[in-house]
Amino acid sequence: MSIFDNSIQEMQFKYPELFWALFLLLIPIFIHLFQLRRFKKTPFTNVKFLKKVVSESRQSNTLKKWLLLFTRMLLLTAFIFAFAQPFFAEKSALKQKETVIYLDDSFSMQLKEESTTLLENAVQELIKNLPKTERFSLFTNAKTFRNTTIQDIQNELLALSTGSKQLKLNEIQLKGKTLFSSDIATDKNLIILSDFQQLMASTQTDSLLNVHSHWVALRGKEVKNVSIDSAYIESETTENLNLSVNLSGSGAIENIPVSLFNGETLIAKTSASFNESKKGTANFSIPKNEAFDGKIEISDSGLTYDNLLYFTVGEKEKIKVLNVGDVQNRFLARIFTEDEFIFSATELKTLNYSNLANQHLIILNNLQQIRCFVNYRFKGFYR
Repeated sequence: MSIFDNSIQEMQFKYPELFWALFLLLIPIFIHLFQLRRFKKTPFTNVKFLKKVVSESRQSNTLKKWLLLFTRMLLLTAFIFAFAQPFFAEKSALKQKETVIYLDDSFSMQLKEESTTLLENAVQELIKNLPKTERFSLFTNAKTFRNTTIQDIQNELLALSTGSKQLKLNEIQLKGKTLFSSDIATDKNLIILSDFQQLMASTQTDSLLNVHSHWVALRGKEVKNVSIDSAYIESETTENLNLSVNLSGSGAIENIPVSLFNGETLIAKTSASFNESKKGTANFSIPKNEAFDGKIEISDSGLTYDNLLYFTVGEKEKIKVLNVGDVQNRFLARIFTEDEFIFSATELKTLNYSNLANQHLIILNNLQQIRCFVNYRFKGFYR
């Protein structure tokens, strides 16, 4: 640490409860005080020359016992300190901590990493690493969990599914700020778990005062995906409509199956090939004059939310044609056939004028008196 650093570091212990083991130091003390060693007497014929040697041996033995006692106590104390794991921490480490976690549950989190999605991996990591009793707040794009523990929301996290809603970065920071308390003495940490797609990365953000932001990028090993861009009627014949489907992909893609459904009934299935620009096209034919509830479906190992496209082709409305006048002549009925037209004929004297507004085409066929009809049709503007 620099001598100009005003921060203060203090020694902390990861497992301070192990200091209760210091009571074990009483064991070597008791061993020293209560020596159960028995002295064996050895008779000598003359101990005159042994008195000085015995005296020196007793003093040396006492000194060795004290040294042995202190050595045992120091070794035992060193082991206890080592297992308590001492470390130096800044003074801010002693503050009470507040944690707010943002978990991205947008569609892009469906990207698979091995056999699970990015969202499922993030949930498993949270369940595995968060302390069981630690309180925190967590929010997604659609849900919020305030002041909870991982045990309380574990089942709800496992049941999370991806959705279309996506918060921008400034919205994430502002919402995270509302989940912190107003206590300025706490150490506030905002953890953002996301794959940080372009929608989020393009948003300008402002740093939050007194809040430490931690960005955790979730990435798959391989980004491989195919999506349906669009579908449109390219051309038509007398009986069919030619439907064209545009696809786009990323990664190493060769061919992919494309299915066409009418409701839940499979109509056709084909294979789409991709060019160097990762673009592909599939073509289908559908009936022209029938209602069609279309669904286009692809199957790939990447994201799944962009694998379906729904469309509807309504039944073609028949053209209403009214023949006013000569009803004996049937040549108009042969022109306006029933497959495309609703043809009706009436004489002028039996004409129901309220039906005129519903007609697409009105034919005045060989009328002898046209004045009254035009007067009604143009509401008095005829001169």
